[in-house]
Amino acid sequence: MATTDYDVIVVGSGLAGLSAALNALESGARVLVVEATGEAGGASRLSTGFILGAGTRFQTDAGIEDSPDNFFQEYMNLQQWKIQPALIQTYCYNSAASIEWLADQGVEIVDIVPAGEERFPRAHITPGGEHIISVLEGRLQRYDSFDIALQARVNRLVRDERGISGIRVENETVTSKAVVLATGGFGSNAELIDQFYPSANSEAGGKVGYVGSRFATGDAFRLGKQIGARIVRGRGSRAPHSVFSSAYLPSFAVLVNQFGRRFQDESIGYGVGEAVLAEQPDAIAHILFDDCLKQSLRTTNDAKPYFSAGATPVLEPGITLWRSAVIDDFVERGDVLKAQSLEELAVRLNIDKTGLRGTVKRYNQHVKAGFDADFLKDPAGLRAISQPPFYSTAVRLKNFGCTGIGLGITNEAQVLHEDNLPLTGLFAAGECSGGVLGEIYYGSGASLANALIFGRIAGTNAARLAQVS
Repeated sequence: MATTDYDVIVVGSGLAGLSAALNALESGARVLVVEATGEAGGASRLSTGFILGAGTRFQTDAGIEDSPDNFFQEYMNLQQWKIQPALIQTYCYNSAASIEWLADQGVEIVDIVPAGEERFPRAHITPGGEHIISVLEGRLQRYDSFDIALQARVNRLVRDERGISGIRVENETVTSKAVVLATGGFGSNAELIDQFYPSANSEAGGKVGYVGSRFATGDAFRLGKQIGARIVRGRGSRAPHSVFSSAYLPSFAVLVNQFGRRFQDESIGYGVGEAVLAEQPDAIAHILFDDCLKQSLRTTNDAKPYFSAGATPVLEPGITLWRSAVIDDFVERGDVLKAQSLEELAVRLNIDKTGLRGTVKRYNQHVKAGFDADFLKDPAGLRAISQPPFYSTAVRLKNFGCTGIGLGITNEAQVLHEDNLPLTGLFAAGECSGGVLGEIYYGSGASLANALIFGRIAGTNAARLAQVS
């Protein structure tokens, strides 16, 4: 790669990086995207393509009366106001324009569904991450002022008296007037997980898994450390995981903890469900069901779809494992326990027998009444646990799909130094930044929205800085 001067260099080519590049180009900048792997897309390419937004024209067309202010209040309340309001205000109030901009580039919006526990459906469904990346790549190629370098990992940020002024790739320096970091998360870096996200391992029983790109090694931490960038901590997105599936529990699930007690409405969104499960002893729970339910799964799929509130059901990959014959296989393998009585099951699970017996009795009363008097679960998911043999399988926070810890940024996407002042010429967006996703993952589409919104802001502001430099 020849040494070349650009207005803006973008490091990383997922949704955040490509959005930054395209917005910088739209602002008249000369742009180079540098990607460490052999193709653009990063973890965004692997995503479902859900993007959160409030007040979009797509919601209006669907008769959904939502607003950025509703979004902001719900987001902040969910996080107990422990995150910076200005960042979240920027996130919420720019979400509609960003989704509409993406659609104007050619990305199809096929539906709007609830992301989690919000009052209004906000997750805008696209055909998927592959589709998004393909569309943006096509748009970028229309610009003569755009270049991309693949298989080029950045070693160092270049700094002069003005601020960040370029990058080093191997032995070459490429200069620019601004740099945008969009290098993704660190899910494939065990050392960084131990350092910055230790609860992911401990709450997964020491066997946390990452559902994402093997190239997500946290380059932003290495590059940020070189210039004294501030790291903002948070959490990632983890989901309840069993041998059957991850993220979404079947509608009939009954979860109990080590005391044999239910502790939540089993149909709540996985973002909130993660926080509730993490509070249980050893961060573990057990799904209970009986033989009557097992037999009903011979030919039907009673599993909960992604969403069911007025949206087209989208079944989670792997949810079809809830079949009678598959359960038999899992029993044979030891992944599902089978017992002739609840007392025997409690002993095998090492949970409280009295608590389990009382919990099941009360739950069956709810089923008979058609009303969950404790956790208000939708009556459609109430199924009795009364016919032996009884079955159980463990649920843990085993896998995560994104990390919410990274470089601190302002609401203008400027990277913050450890002294809490912005570093001139350096911007960051997406999963490599911290402070947006918070302690509780809002729901499906939160991470891609972060990438899209702050990617656009970073690219626009980087181009603006380049024009005055």
